[in-house]
Amino acid sequence: MQNYFKNNRFAIYDLIFDVLVLVYAAFFNINAGRIVFFYWLDSCVMLVFLMLFFKYQKIITSNLEWIVSSIFLIFINMIFLSFVVALTRIQLNPDEVFEMESLLRPYFDVGPFLAISSLAYLNFHRRITSLMDRGIDVSFAVYYNSYLTMLSMPGILILAVVFAAILQNLTVGIILSFLVLRNSVDYWLIRKIHKAEEEFKSKLQNESE
Repeated sequence: MQNYFKNNRFAIYDLIFDVLVLVYAAFFNINAGRIVFFYWLDSCVMLVFLMLFFKYQKIITSNLEWIVSSIFLIFINMIFLSFVVALTRIQLNPDEVFEMESLLRPYFDVGPFLAISSLAYLNFHRRITSLMDRGIDVSFAVYYNSYLTMLSMPGILILAVVFAAILQNLTVGIILSFLVLRNSVDYWLIRKIHKAEEEFKSKLQNESE
C-alpha cells in the first residue's frame, strides 16, 4: 500500500479530493447537484492536462494552441454536462430539481477543489511523462483516463439513483457513486501502468542476458 501511494501520488490527491467532498457535504449540507459540479470541475482539469500531454507528444506545438484547445474542450464539456443534466433531471427534494443553476452556485468554494484536482493531474502527468522519457510507452493510461472520466459522468448518475433508492439519500448516493467509480479507475490504471513498467524491466533484463 505504501508503494501504491509513493509511486502514484496522484491517487493521494484524488483521495483528498473525495474526503473534501465528504466533509463539505457533511458540514455545509450542500445538495447533490453541487457535488456533481465539483467532479465536473475535476474533469475540466483533466482536459487541460490532456492537452498538455498532447503538447508533450508534439501533437500541439505551442502554448497558445494548448490554451485555446483547453478552453474549447471545457466549453464542449459544459455542453455535455448540460446534456447529462437535461436527460437526468433527478429530483433533489420536493421543491428543488437537478438543474444547471443549482450546480453552478455559489462560486467561492471552487478554489480548494480546483487546487487539489490540479495537483492530482500534475502528478499523474509527471508520472506518465517520466516513464515515457525512460522508453516505457504508457500513453494508453492518459487516453483511458480521459475516456473513462468523460464517460463516467452519466454512469455515475445512473449508479447514484440505485444507491439513492437503497439508502434513501441522493447526496450520499452520488458521493458513493463517485467514490466507487473514480477509485476503481485509479486502481485499474495504476495496475496497468505498473504492469507496463514491469514488462519493460523484464525486457531490458532479457536483452542484457
